[in-house]
Amino acid sequence: MASVSLPQIAVHPSLTTTVDQKVDITVSKLSPEQRITLRARTIDDSKIVFESFAHYKADENGDVLVSSQPSMGGSYTGVEPMGLFWSMKPLATDDRDDLLRKRDVTTPLKITLDVYGGHDQREFEERDKKAGVTLLRSYMGPGVTRCYLEENGFYGTLFLPPGDGPFPGI
Repeated sequence: MASVSLPQIAVHPSLTTTVDQKVDITVSKLSPEQRITLRARTIDDSKIVFESFAHYKADENGDVLVSSQPSMGGSYTGVEPMGLFWSMKPLATDDRDDLLRKRDVTTPLKITLDVYGGHDQREFEERDKKAGVTLLRSYMGPGVTRCYLEENGFYGTLFLPPGDGPFPGI
């Protein structure tokens, strides 16, 4: 009896990065030319659900490399290595703008990446999910501290890197 392997999602360099860092997303262990839908989903600090998705066709090795293969439809088309992030839109459209808000920059944004079979996904159902991972996208680098400043009627926030300094500023 042949064993069925489940798709795997790999994110390089890591599942934990800063929001401005590019990541390479690969889905492997698919059948050659298998059609999949890759979905990204997050909840912002206002509890609004944001989502994007893209349709891909695996290469002859059964891999999808988001950085070099075109999305065949969904939230965007073409080769867009970071398309799953910039194309996110709110699921509900109740007379509000479509900006993802991250008010607490001391906590990372959690983004789930899920793989679904085929391209005809109108509603993503948990039972149809083939694989999933969670990314943590931080707004502050490791060891950075946040300081509130107030002096002579001016207010601000200073982000200090770890270490003794000096830290030149603009």
